[in-house]
Amino acid sequence: MTSMFEEMLDENNIRMAIRFSLDQIKNEVYYNPVQYDDFKSNTDMYVKKIQKRLINYKNFKTNLAMRAIKHKNEFAIRNMIILDMEDVVIRTVYGLILANHLESKLINNCFSSKRGEQISKNEKLFEDFATCGWHNFCEWQGNSVNKYKYLLKTDISSFFDSISHEYIISALENEFCLTSTSPEILLMRKILKVRHTLFEGDKPEEIKHGITIGTFSNHV
Repeated sequence: MTSMFEEMLDENNIRMAIRFSLDQIKNEVYYNPVQYDDFKSNTDMYVKKIQKRLINYKNFKTNLAMRAIKHKNEFAIRNMIILDMEDVVIRTVYGLILANHLESKLINNCFSSKRGEQISKNEKLFEDFATCGWHNFCEWQGNSVNKYKYLLKTDISSFFDSISHEYIISALENEFCLTSTSPEILLMRKILKVRHTLFEGDKPEEIKHGITIGTFSNHV
């Protein structure tokens, strides 16, 4: 049986992750247009380069990312971490394989960020919420009216900034029967530790807690 790590190394999956990343990154507030054009022109080279980095997972290190500051509202600012394009693709191929394996295990009333029909179509990473998830959500709401008296709406404050890396690692180990020395676990630990800088010449800082905000693949 092919392991998730072996699936990540598959050339077709890396090419798919590159395509998904290039399609989505154009919609981001911040991205590197030079890297974008280079990836489009030299896809074959980057497939091999990313494969090589993944194979060497024990020594994997994220490339230097850039930090940007964006106003969340008139009272607060948000630190945005703009990943190197190679790392965007690596996160995307990891997320792609993970999502494929988790799709059948999602609870029935999970409506967003699902592979859904894209498991067979592979036109993009997730199915479109507006045309798929939203319809299912409305249908679930209608069916719930006569079942429940109350609706509790909650939100986890600063979720992406505060989630523990150890919680993510533990969840992966338990869900997929992995160990601390499994390639998938060692790679995830290293992917989550993002080195970043705000100005050229600054000493890089490393994120050791939380998930970076800034590039779509940060949340994959």
